[in-house]
Amino acid sequence: MMVGPCTLEFWRLMTLVIMTTSAKVTAQVCPVAGYVIFNGVCYKHFAEQKTYDDARQTCAADGGLVAMPKDNATNTFIHNLGPLSHYWIGLTDVDNEGQWVFEDGQTLESSGFSNWYPGEPNDEHGREDCTEVGTSEHFWNDIPCTETKEFVCQRVCPVAGYVIFNGVCYKHFAERKTYDDARQTCAADGGLVAMPKDNAINTFIHNLGPLSHYWIGLTDVDNEGQWVFEDGQTLESSGFSNWQPGEPNDALGREDCAEVLPSEHVWNDIPCTGTKRFVCQQISGLSGLTLDDAGMGHLSVSWTVVEGLPISRYRLRYQPADGSGSYRDLSPAPAVGATSATVRGLQADTDYNITLTSFGEDDQPNGVISGTYTTGPTTTHTYTTPRAQTEGPTTSPHLTGPIASPAVGAAMPSTYPTTTHTYTTPRAQTEVAATGTIVGIVIGVIAAIALTVALVYIFTRKMICGKGDEEHADVAPPVRSSSRRRTDNIYAVPMDTYHLPS
Repeated sequence: MMVGPCTLEFWRLMTLVIMTTSAKVTAQVCPVAGYVIFNGVCYKHFAEQKTYDDARQTCAADGGLVAMPKDNATNTFIHNLGPLSHYWIGLTDVDNEGQWVFEDGQTLESSGFSNWYPGEPNDEHGREDCTEVGTSEHFWNDIPCTETKEFVCQRVCPVAGYVIFNGVCYKHFAERKTYDDARQTCAADGGLVAMPKDNAINTFIHNLGPLSHYWIGLTDVDNEGQWVFEDGQTLESSGFSNWQPGEPNDALGREDCAEVLPSEHVWNDIPCTGTKRFVCQQISGLSGLTLDDAGMGHLSVSWTVVEGLPISRYRLRYQPADGSGSYRDLSPAPAVGATSATVRGLQADTDYNITLTSFGEDDQPNGVISGTYTTGPTTTHTYTTPRAQTEGPTTSPHLTGPIASPAVGAAMPSTYPTTTHTYTTPRAQTEVAATGTIVGIVIGVIAAIALTVALVYIFTRKMICGKGDEEHADVAPPVRSSSRRRTDNIYAVPMDTYHLPS
């Protein structure tokens, strides 16, 4: 069959069906079973009643803190997690009466939100230093920390055992190691030896565990007397230090690392070859998760890896968010060094949880990043083609002579009956986080392509196809037999009666 710029088939092939879709990272998958996510933070209701300190320890064992509702939406979400009546939230004034502070170190005042019951807090019975939430409008009330209540834990750290403070995750390691070995242990978790750059962090780190003498991420290895944190910031520029009086003194020579002493959490310089406990501060091993539609139910996944993170392998896991199907691991898994992968064959109109985990040289997770990808319902596309005269004899019982077929370049007669074809393709959810700007750009591109195709079509018809149109304008249109229907898409051309124009 001839397919040239003057045939209908050519322009049918030139027609593009453009589907513009996008994926939206709407949430993360909680790294610990039993937790439910809200606004990027994982929460879990514990029905067992405990004192505040015991509730705090339970949350810490899960790598979290007692939940901190810092806005009305979070306050309501926490209340609806379970059949809660009176329960702890992570807000106390233990250290300074009347100075209410959340578990992560932020003051209540700076958060801009509170929900105290009218007349509270009042410290009515004395030592009412902890906060419970009641059933009425989720109001707060101050009560003694020794009472027992249900509680909710929140967790944001991606690796088990870490606890968040001021947006940074920390973990205490009781095993004693040299500074270099401690540094390697922290790096395996995608982190650094902890860096206390203000008094609040210095105190928080000290209270993480039964620490006596432990490393902090501060050295003058490269330049004697020039103390630098593990992330490259100089001690001087941080504006905080807590040296014991007379320190650092490099008394023994090569005292290039810093330890924290039990008294007032003050610092001391010692040789890096000694062995100490230590605290790791976790940086985000994986970040920047992007989910993009790749067409036909395929999903393109890309991410960013923190520089220097040791990765031995990846695991990319996906599962319907409603739990209707078991999880699947992408096979083969993303290669070490890769920062993108493609998930194929997702079902239409389905929410999927996508979780990417990186593993260190000890085959333990050192980075987790997750999101939700929403595919949309299928899209039905319809187009029509002429029904060709290809079956049976080439003459009609009502005509004498052969049925004339259209010449190459001749316009398709409008009287031809048509066949309608439909097919469906998965259509991704067209939610765009940047709202109308992206949609407007896409629509503009589609319009420009359509206009270009139309102009090229007109120009081609005018410059190339004009002669063919004139020469064959008097060709009689084919007449359909009333006694037979022919529905395939190949033109029947009797070769003894039809010749290409010279």
